[in-house]
Amino acid sequence: QRVASYWQGSGTLAAVADRPGALQCGQPDFPDAAAHCRSFLLDTPWSAAFISWVMRQAGITDFPVSASHIPYVAAAHARPDAGPYRTADPYQSRLRPGDLVCYLRGREQNLGHAGLMLALAQGSTAGWTSHCDLVVASNPGGNRTAYAIGGNVLNTVTLRLLPLDARGALLPATAADAPCSPGRPAACSFNRQDWSVLLQLRAQPPQAVALPRPTP
Repeated sequence: QRVASYWQGSGTLAAVADRPGALQCGQPDFPDAAAHCRSFLLDTPWSAAFISWVMRQAGITDFPVSASHIPYVAAAHARPDAGPYRTADPYQSRLRPGDLVCYLRGREQNLGHAGLMLALAQGSTAGWTSHCDLVVASNPGGNRTAYAIGGNVLNTVTLRLLPLDARGALLPATAADAPCSPGRPAACSFNRQDWSVLLQLRAQPPQAVALPRPTP
């Protein structure tokens, strides 16, 4: 029900109406609607619908809601002087509450920020898959950690802790070329992604909230 509310409340359900079960999520009186809707929810990535829902809840009315992440990354790139977000390199720019930090998925090699910006300029990102998390706190108490929340991470809404450098930018991952194994736990971090763009919020960032201390 919660995931269905993200689709419905974000206004993104119509964009995936061709997927089996999507229409039933918006029509509870349809025969066997719950079963069809449940199938849609299990089979359809919903991380972008979650971000779009958050933006509507936050009252950012000019955010280009989308059922996938690349369209609003492309919108920020296409309008560098307008819109709620602007693009930046997450390894060169400070992360702030309200920003979105995004990585590319399903690629054999990392593109990085420069590679993604080039692809956007060439208009060659159609069909690309990606993921964005919302930064809710950054470097509280000087702990060099960003706290970012994303939907559909391990099938839930998940808080991710990202290490920062002294500037407050993302800290490059270590052991990038090492395969994941029990003897190389650093190579198995779920944070090791192709973080390619930081969408910086133009408006006043939301007030930082106190976060619980993570358990080991």
